[in-house]
Amino acid sequence: MEPQAQAPQPEQPRRKKIYFTGHFMDYFIKSIGLFVLCALTLGILFPYFVYWNAKYFVDNLEIEA
Repeated sequence: MEPQAQAPQPEQPRRKKIYFTGHFMDYFIKSIGLFVLCALTLGILFPYFVYWNAKYFVDNLEIEA
């Protein structure tokens, strides 16, 4: 019997490291300020608060290439 040739294994995708470069106090102070402004404007500022929150995290994430 002849040994069967094995099919080449597909290469596994390389895991990428994710780094967060933001600072907690910077985020905390700005989010408290925006939350207070949101409360004072009776929620009119809430969409901006959501936008700023997402933008802060996206701007401070670094994904290894």
